[in-house]
Amino acid sequence: MQPDEVLAVYPRSSVGLRGVMLTNTVGIVDADYYANAANDGNIRLSLHNIGPETFTAQAGDRIAQAIFTKYLLADGDDFAAGPERQGGHGHTGR
Repeated sequence: MQPDEVLAVYPRSSVGLRGVMLTNTVGIVDADYYANAANDGNIRLSLHNIGPETFTAQAGDRIAQAIFTKYLLADGDDFAAGPERQGGHGHTGR
């Protein structure tokens, strides 16, 4: 992933038909999440079952899909000038 990209993670439509949704609806993964000392690079999903039947996810199930998206910084938004980013959940504190 490039420094000016994020990975947006969305639920697959077939999962929604089974009554399961991502807890935060859309996950955003920053470029610095991967390859840092704070994590192993895996992306984990938090699921919420709103359906009447038990849902069990297995390794390899197609639950989500992701799209790389470029973004622009606002004027004066120089993240490189701040403390070193370490990746992980809620890592920027902003």
